[in-house]
Amino acid sequence: MFISRLLRTVVKIGMRELAENPELRTKASSMVRNKILPEAKAQWSRAKPGIERARNRAKVAVKDATSKHSLAVNSKKIIFNAYQKLRNSTKC
Repeated sequence: MFISRLLRTVVKIGMRELAENPELRTKASSMVRNKILPEAKAQWSRAKPGIERARNRAKVAVKDATSKHSLAVNSKKIIFNAYQKLRNSTKC
């Protein structure tokens, strides 16, 4: 609790300093544009296929679970079956 409050205060002070100092603001925007943004784009490109696979697996698991059970009657069972199927598919 104390550490998070301390970090929040440090970030607020840093943001205030950044807002007041045009030279620092220019350096920060340059660093974001030249270093952080390209790295973030590269990481997103690497992560995107895995996210798509997980999304497709979740869709299939929900579709399979809903085809076996009535949604109105067994929604808890449907969610549990979809969860089990997803969990088992990621263990392979």
